[in-house]
Amino acid sequence: MTVPDEVTVLARAHELFAGSPGVARSGGPAVDAQQVLRDGQPLSGAAFDRYRQRAAQAHFDLRSGGATDAQLLSILRGAVDDHAEARHQTRVILDAARADSAPAADTPMGQRELMRRRIARLRAQSRTVSGARARALRRLLLLRALAYQRRRGAGARGPLNTTAAGRADEKGLQHYTKLMNRAVSAAFPQIREIGGWREDRLHWHPDGLALDIMIPNYDTPAGRDLGNRIVEFLIRNRGPLGLDHMMWRQRQINANGTSSLMGDRGSDTENHFDHIHVVSIGGGY
Repeated sequence: MTVPDEVTVLARAHELFAGSPGVARSGGPAVDAQQVLRDGQPLSGAAFDRYRQRAAQAHFDLRSGGATDAQLLSILRGAVDDHAEARHQTRVILDAARADSAPAADTPMGQRELMRRRIARLRAQSRTVSGARARALRRLLLLRALAYQRRRGAGARGPLNTTAAGRADEKGLQHYTKLMNRAVSAAFPQIREIGGWREDRLHWHPDGLALDIMIPNYDTPAGRDLGNRIVEFLIRNRGPLGLDHMMWRQRQINANGTSSLMGDRGSDTENHFDHIHVVSIGGGY
């Protein structure tokens, strides 16, 4: 079996980064859903509510799509930059090997020094390739997470029941908060109590933006599952229900499904274990 020489091995590594991949520019006409709503035909009553819900969903989907495209573009641009850097580094090492094909002195010490330099170049090339591969794998995981996030947020949107009375007293609640109250109450009859307007040191409840959806048996597997299903329901219908964010089981959950851990506030209620605190974008009284 013939063992390839140093230059052949280094050249093969350099060829892994052949070509110059590019990233297409994102673009397309911007759509102002609110302008579409203002320029539409006059509507009233239930027809207007349905139209406003659909316009809000379209507006939210456009904004979410733009944010996803920006994340995708950032990942791809990083991959292109990394490809170019790895190509440059492997080329520098390859050129050094081609310029160093003979020992400085034809002596045992000169031969040993040449071998030391060859080993150092092979190791450097290996580190470059391994590092690029590891970064490519991390970007692949980011792309998969981005695709999962889009699929999770794009679930089926069945008809929402936002006409029947909800569990919360709607006095003082804003438009989208009322819709959330009605939709959750209709979709989850297990929910027996939803808190609405109340005085509070924070503005959400006093401004009619928030609901407290009380979860029965919250400390059991069934209770946790019920709360999780309500969270998923609100994310899936975030546009027509005007979802802003939620707090559930010591996490703040954004409308796009991303979340972050909150600090410990000392009790199940303060940490939102026994209820989902959900906030709407308002929409007026």
